[in-house]
Amino acid sequence: MENQTFAEQMKREANIPMTQQMKQAGNATMIQRVLQMPIEPFQDGKFVYRVVGIRGRKSGTIRQTPLAVYQHDGVRYLIAPERSRDWVQNLIATGECLLVTKTQQDACSAVLAFDPTALAAVRAYIGQLAWASRQFPFSVEDSDAEIVSKAGQFAIFRLSC
Repeated sequence: MENQTFAEQMKREANIPMTQQMKQAGNATMIQRVLQMPIEPFQDGKFVYRVVGIRGRKSGTIRQTPLAVYQHDGVRYLIAPERSRDWVQNLIATGECLLVTKTQQDACSAVLAFDPTALAAVRAYIGQLAWASRQFPFSVEDSDAEIVSKAGQFAIFRLSC
């Protein structure tokens, strides 16, 4: 192992799956970073980071997750490339969340949305983030019908706060 180059070691370690404990530690670090950041106001066509509190569907405990909240035409969205993520499943089950900053908590309702306005929001969001576009099961060039046909694989939540 000592003779491995740094690049070889990183490549080997990149193939090691993250454990749940590693994910939780990463989330805890990101939560602290988000809560320490200057609070960015919501603006159309931009995303801002917030800690999102969502009640667990089984435990009933509020779980915190650092997420990007995207605003499009004055409406806020939480967008996930994979519907299987725990926070997505919890939000589907509860329909409500908290957007948390270092100084306030905003209670929001959240509904899955796949109408043309929500699809325009997700296209704009992933169009800004090249790395994110690879995670979604569709391309921004796909038609609305093609995107909606894959709605069971990803999530767009429209927030009302």
